[in-house]
Amino acid sequence: MVSSIDEAVLLLKKWWDEGTSVVAMLVPYSEPNSAVGLEAMVVCRLMGRITTIDDEHLSFKLGSDSSEDFMGFCIANCSIGYHQSPDLAPVLRPYMPSDLDSLIFISFPFGMSLALFATP
Repeated sequence: MVSSIDEAVLLLKKWWDEGTSVVAMLVPYSEPNSAVGLEAMVVCRLMGRITTIDDEHLSFKLGSDSSEDFMGFCIANCSIGYHQSPDLAPVLRPYMPSDLDSLIFISFPFGMSLALFATP
């Protein structure tokens, strides 16, 4: 279970070392269950691999396998949550594989969040 920034960085490093395919979804709410009753909405979704991790700045970059698209994030000062099925909010389900069993939810201080999961 991932509950701190240090644990999240360790999992990101594991995914990086293993070349795991990861999906990142930027969402407009601070907790998945805070979106109950809202329309399903994802601002941005990218599938790729972790290409860079900067321990000093607690940041990482996720790059697409099929294009030059990427997303970069600094997770210092963020809240980290770990959600398992069936705790995953229905508002995120349309954008996730049906056999997903968990995800990391990174809440930024400005209200947006990042849902990250390894593809099965």
